[in-house]
Amino acid sequence: MSSSDGRISVDTCIEVAGLVFMAGRINASAYSWITSMLTGCPLPVHETGVTYGRNSVWKSPSITGALGGNGVMIVQVSDVVSNNEIWSIVYLKA
Repeated sequence: MSSSDGRISVDTCIEVAGLVFMAGRINASAYSWITSMLTGCPLPVHETGVTYGRNSVWKSPSITGALGGNGVMIVQVSDVVSNNEIWSIVYLKA
């Protein structure tokens, strides 16, 4: 599993009966948009929202994103998240 942008990492990808659970970490030292091609996991059927935890605790949203059907993840970071913040997504495999 890999990411074309070093600020997003993929730590795990598990598929069970057509559902895929993927999770990783994100680091961003400045407010920005991050676009990254994720490879090594099944592609989703359609665009799916990404859920972000702030150090495993839900806090007010400062990161939003989506994983497209082509494997491209687009993330908007509106806060500095340089401490390996956790992201996760569950989606239907294409």
